[in-house]
Amino acid sequence: MFGGERLLTAYAASEGGIMLLMKSIAQELGPQKIRVNSIGPGAIRTNINRDAWQTPDLIDEEKGTHLFCTESKS
Repeated sequence: MFGGERLLTAYAASEGGIMLLMKSIAQELGPQKIRVNSIGPGAIRTNINRDAWQTPDLIDEEKGTHLFCTESKS
């Protein structure tokens, strides 16, 4: 899952907050047969993480952590 990173306290708090918010909403609305979904975009190239995108290992790791397509059978 996610881990904390030095100097990214606000990001970590907001990421964790969104995940728990969605879980709580899903538990509240589940009994009414309402499905709750959340989409996290993953890593986006910005000035904050510019150096990280120069690291081939990180790029490979990011490529392996995202689900690009799902299929639901009803």
